[in-house]
Amino acid sequence: MSADPILDAEDITSGYGSNEIVHGVDLHVADSESVCIIGPNGAGKSTVLKTLTGYVPCWSGTIRFNGEDVTDAETEDLIERGISIVPQGASTFPEMTVSEHLDMGAWLLDDDAKQESLEFVYDLFPRIEERLGQKIKTMSGGEQQMVSIARALMIDPDLLVLDEPSLGLAPNLVDEVFDLINKVQAADVSILMVEQNAAKALDNTDRGYVIEMGNVEYVDASDKLADDPEVKQLYLGG
Repeated sequence: MSADPILDAEDITSGYGSNEIVHGVDLHVADSESVCIIGPNGAGKSTVLKTLTGYVPCWSGTIRFNGEDVTDAETEDLIERGISIVPQGASTFPEMTVSEHLDMGAWLLDDDAKQESLEFVYDLFPRIEERLGQKIKTMSGGEQQMVSIARALMIDPDLLVLDEPSLGLAPNLVDEVFDLINKVQAADVSILMVEQNAAKALDNTDRGYVIEMGNVEYVDASDKLADDPEVKQLYLGG
């Protein structure tokens, strides 16, 4: 990992209306590192993620990406800088094909760059190339998530942000999706995810943050968090 984090948030606060949800959170992601944010429902996990990606304004604190201050940047600007986002829930379009989704992800690219990105995605996920003409509605939940991730990778991001990547998936598909995410990290893309399946998240990341009531309660290497008796009891079902 590099000495300087690719994403660095210091003392950030945010919320909705007059309701502060995130209270002075510090968080960073190093180059090629995979980081998860876990915690109970309503803890503020997704609000932290939305603040970091411009969907929710940062009220105070500082967010830096690749060393540049992006605290007040819009989501579109962050995407252009190299942060790609896979939102929570169904983010694909049932009547569109796999190829059409990849075209959507390539909106920033010229033809040569698009071809390079397609080759990268095909190499990472061979099934994508085999199913370019297939409509999304005919695919399993795990395959649809693969398309969502592949679309996000078309801009060759430095950081891939995932909000609840296993949400709504059948248990037998959860491992498949995390295998896909691990392949992405192995290709030197940094990853930040919020995940409701805390045990699975810690098992598939380098480091984790436990957030409750908008505060960071624990931060450590993922394997150490998974073995911590208090974290086990409070967040992993004992």
